[in-house]
Amino acid sequence: MTGVPVGPSERPVEVRCGRFFVRLGEPTRDGTRWLTEGKTVRVKCGVLTEVSF
Repeated sequence: MTGVPVGPSERPVEVRCGRFFVRLGEPTRDGTRWLTEGKTVRVKCGVLTEVSF
């Protein structure tokens, strides 16, 4: 899922275990407008990981 929009921020997203760079953005006619700085998140296997911005 790297570099791919995954949907609304209030919904869970199922991903594989590992480290991910995440940030919030919204689509525009010219691409994406980033709403937050990005951060690296470590997703543990089989555990819900919540991220706050």
